[in-house]
Amino acid sequence: MSLLTPPSTAHRRSKEKENTPSDVASSSRVAWAETDKIHLLHLIGPATASLKVTTAASASKQPPLKSILKKSLKDQSWPAEKQRETTPEPADPMVNLTYLQYPMSTILDATDATELRDLVEAYSILTARLRAAVTGATDADASWPLFQPIRKRVADFADAVVRDLGRA
Repeated sequence: MSLLTPPSTAHRRSKEKENTPSDVASSSRVAWAETDKIHLLHLIGPATASLKVTTAASASKQPPLKSILKKSLKDQSWPAEKQRETTPEPADPMVNLTYLQYPMSTILDATDATELRDLVEAYSILTARLRAAVTGATDADASWPLFQPIRKRVADFADAVVRDLGRA
């Protein structure tokens, strides 16, 4: 069985290909000069034909008249952060009834007017305290006093988490 040869098409003909000697002269968009010409920009002296090259560093040039950078605000008054005292960790956080009280009350009592920063801080404190207190060997079924603020208001806490995830 022999392979069929494709028919000769117009795009395969050598006379219609690009860059053929006969076609370059007629359809070229670049006009080449017959003779080479050298144009000197700056001559040093009337009789010499040497080119003066100026390569000044950018630091020695005049600064631009107008900056392309955005105007900086000179008086940026950032709101003063209130510094919280670090809460000392109890000797045994698992039996402390009030260890999770502050973050839980901040999360549960939050309204639409509560700043997102305060909520983020409360969630961060809550997760850090739980992570430090609860280990892999902790019995989840036991009635640890640490979880009492969560157990008292489980439905409210779930609603608050859903609310705050919707705000984020």
